[in-house]
Amino acid sequence: DRTWLGWVGRVAAAAYAVLYNGLDAIAGIATGTLVLAGADPDSALVDALFAASRSLGWAGLAALAIAFAVVLASALRGGAMTALLIIATFTLAASFYLFVTGHIYWPRGVLAMLGLTLGFTVLELVPRRSREKVALVQS
Repeated sequence: DRTWLGWVGRVAAAAYAVLYNGLDAIAGIATGTLVLAGADPDSALVDALFAASRSLGWAGLAALAIAFAVVLASALRGGAMTALLIIATFTLAASFYLFVTGHIYWPRGVLAMLGLTLGFTVLELVPRRSREKVALVQS
């Protein structure tokens, strides 16, 4: 979708990618390096790095939620109102909840990743009206 709605979705998706990679770099790489270098895993320094990564993670999740909402709104705006869209919406919503509560860890996180894959795949199968038909309907 080349409208403002499509661009909001793209920016939100890009923000999620950057923010969540930042979380992984700080929580995984930085704290892991400190612990391998001999830092106490329960030290204030490790706690501070995890706190910083949590902030990035929550901001990333907010961006992901915006991207989900915009993608679904774009499908609706494009004239899609089918059982596939309903299935995709509920699958993505449930998977987002599992991702928030289980990150990527077994079993919730793994189910979340599988659900996101399924939800976006189903969303791609949702038939959309052409721009000409949508313009006629909106006239």
